[in-house]
Amino acid sequence: MVRTTCILALLLCAAATLRAQITGERPGTGDTTRTILPADTHFVFTPARPLIDPSRSVGIEEREHFGVGILFSSSGLGFGAHYVWPLGSGFTAALEAGVTGSRERDEFDRWDPVLQDSRVPNKVNRVFTLPLTFGVRYAVFSSSLDRTLRPYLSLGAGPSVAINLPYDYAFFESFGHAGARLTGGGYLGVGAEFGNGSPAIGFNARYFFIPISPGIESLAGEPMRDLGGLFLTLNIGL
Repeated sequence: MVRTTCILALLLCAAATLRAQITGERPGTGDTTRTILPADTHFVFTPARPLIDPSRSVGIEEREHFGVGILFSSSGLGFGAHYVWPLGSGFTAALEAGVTGSRERDEFDRWDPVLQDSRVPNKVNRVFTLPLTFGVRYAVFSSSLDRTLRPYLSLGAGPSVAINLPYDYAFFESFGHAGARLTGGGYLGVGAEFGNGSPAIGFNARYFFIPISPGIESLAGEPMRDLGGLFLTLNIGL
């Protein structure tokens, strides 16, 4: 009997101690002297530096810059230069100049056993096109992309000069017999620039419309009436 009473007393004492640890009461008094923190309590720490770098924020206008480019088309390589400046609200203006060859797609060199030279059959002129265009770009997705990727839509128009060099002369000699025609044209395109430093790399795809009437011959009897086409350009902004 005495043993049972002792065991019960020890259990009651342990229960009272456990309750005091949970609620903060002093055993036997019901007095709460401290508050126990809830189980889901968390701590908030302030970062040592901002988690978002303001210099990499989205929607920043393109900077004014000058650049050069390489043009790729079905007529071969070309070269160009551009000057770009911001207009605001996602628009930028671009003044661009370039030079590229223009020819029929089926112009291939063949060996001429008479002249002992490789020549294009029926070719009468080497034709080069020099477009000068004023264009406008509009930045797309600028509110959701980082400034290091800046895609855009573009359009432009301006004068173009078509130069024909007679094929019967050597290349440099033919400049003394060159002819020139003035026409106009325009383009529609898409592109993007990458990076926010200098230089910045850009790429665009454009379709040029450069009509010329009544046409200019590259091959005899086959006058070209449009010196445009699809152009892919790799730009380097300085």
